[in-house]
Amino acid sequence: MGERESTGAGPAPERLPGIWALRGTLPGMPLRVAEVTLEELQRQGWSPRPGEVEAWRTSGWRFVRADGDPLAGHLDDVALPPSLAVARVYLAGHAPLLLAADEVLVRAPEAWSRARIAERLANAGLELRRTFASAPSAVSAGHGLGEDPLAVCDRLRDEFGFEDAEPDFRTVPLPSWRPNDPEYETQWSWRNTGQGVPAGTPGADVSAERAWRITRGTGARIAVIDNGFDDVHEDLAAGVHANSGRYLSFGGAVIFDGTSASSSSTNWHGTMCAGRAGARADNRRQGCGMAPEADLLLVAMNGLVSSTLMARAIEYCADPTNESSNANPNDGADVISCSLDPSFVVTSLGAWLMRNALKYAGATHGRRGRGTFIVWSAPNTPGSIDADPIYKDPRVSVVAMTDRDDSVRLNAAGDAVQ
Repeated sequence: MGERESTGAGPAPERLPGIWALRGTLPGMPLRVAEVTLEELQRQGWSPRPGEVEAWRTSGWRFVRADGDPLAGHLDDVALPPSLAVARVYLAGHAPLLLAADEVLVRAPEAWSRARIAERLANAGLELRRTFASAPSAVSAGHGLGEDPLAVCDRLRDEFGFEDAEPDFRTVPLPSWRPNDPEYETQWSWRNTGQGVPAGTPGADVSAERAWRITRGTGARIAVIDNGFDDVHEDLAAGVHANSGRYLSFGGAVIFDGTSASSSSTNWHGTMCAGRAGARADNRRQGCGMAPEADLLLVAMNGLVSSTLMARAIEYCADPTNESSNANPNDGADVISCSLDPSFVVTSLGAWLMRNALKYAGATHGRRGRGTFIVWSAPNTPGSIDADPIYKDPRVSVVAMTDRDDSVRLNAAGDAVQ
């Protein structure tokens, strides 16, 4: 796929060579094409948005391969029936699967009259099809289906003086997704409508529903390190990864025993943190997490914490073979989240060990060498945290809380807070 400069907010769309989208039938054309499945498009780099695969399955469009683009050699020579739609297929990063047929969006210089726009388009071999009352310098123009839309746009810009031009990319519409969990409407941090007493500020949230248009966490793994967890909780159990576990002390030895459940009375904190990360959605139970389709790797301290234990936990989250030789190194976490106060780092040697563990996970070994994203919660007490060895580490993103009206809570502050 050729490179092209992006004119929008994301990467420039790139053609899937030889792939066409058809809707309807192509009578009387002896073309040799092969059906292409949606799964094959994903193997070629398409990352579908939540719900997009099913939307394409029911859209009436089918995808075919025509190696060498033999379709392009026929499309200008045949009068296509109204029942048939044909389009090229494009990818653009995390954008939806895009189709472009025989129409481009063109922007002319403001000084050009409508007649001059039409004349220039005709000189370029295009016809003016539609105008826009809200943008007099913009028009939709038609070209031959056999022409590459990106090449048409380049020609309009480079040779005919138009300000900009791009294919009229189209995709399947997707409804906004909102969980059906009964307590979701109270989760103002995901979607703040001003609910609650006292009332919050609408929009003072993390824009969860916008993020869910791109992903709900499918394929990602979030490690949560905390005191303990209720790992059979009805909103967590389905997402708990088999490598979850806890550290216990027997006769002075600390072991990792392979279950994240904790008998500690403080496991409510870890359960809450895990829930905010990845509580399941659409099960009509309570609320949901920010990434309700992500795997949860739960690592419990079970009342014990030290620099050595935390370093081991972080190394394990990055690469589980550090605690189990039978584990798969690819089962490490994409994100590590910890909300424990780092006051357990009480010596310079402990601080040095933690720096190395954070570098190991966040830079050299996490995500198979790409680095794991590490987020640590700031304390819920006022004061600067800039001198803390964990909070000031460049591999750690430190987060603090705000209220439903977007005011800062009474928690720690400093340059380290993101």
